[in-house]
Amino acid sequence: MIINIVFTFISATFESNILANEQFIFQQIRQMMQSILLPILTVPILYFFHKNLVVVVIIQTFITILNLIANVYFCIKILNMRFSFKTIELSFVKEIGTFSFFIFLNQIFNQINDSTPVYMLGILKNTQQVAIYSIVNQLKSLFLTFSQVLTTIFIPKVNHLVNNSDNNTELDNLMIKIGQYQILILGFF
Repeated sequence: MIINIVFTFISATFESNILANEQFIFQQIRQMMQSILLPILTVPILYFFHKNLVVVVIIQTFITILNLIANVYFCIKILNMRFSFKTIELSFVKEIGTFSFFIFLNQIFNQINDSTPVYMLGILKNTQQVAIYSIVNQLKSLFLTFSQVLTTIFIPKVNHLVNNSDNNTELDNLMIKIGQYQILILGFF
């Protein structure tokens, strides 16, 4: 799990660049693919490997690495992201290091909180129920991801309307439109 956190942490740099360049569609498609791919790979592999929980962690790490590769490729090849370490202010690096440390701690505690129900089920019940819980948890994550896709895609337009308009009618209409699309998409689940 720590390896998964490290790859997620590295990927955050590239995800921030994708967000800064307002490439929300790529980001949302990648997140949806990640959410869809995880249960699709997990269910058959758990079936063939007799519900081994280590396999689930390996699959999650594999998908996280694929996610990192997609982010790096998109940022470097499509967005022409470049790195420069010529003029680095030491005080700025110290601030970033402190902030990053607390983000890292947050990630570790999130992993612990997300994994606690699985461990409790593993202790109190059997591996089959742990596997079922993991799959249901992934379906819940998939539902949440789909609900956030449209909202995230429309963020630039909402920001533009808020900054450049005193008329809330257009903003209200956009919010209603986004809500209708979300109901259409999530109504099938």
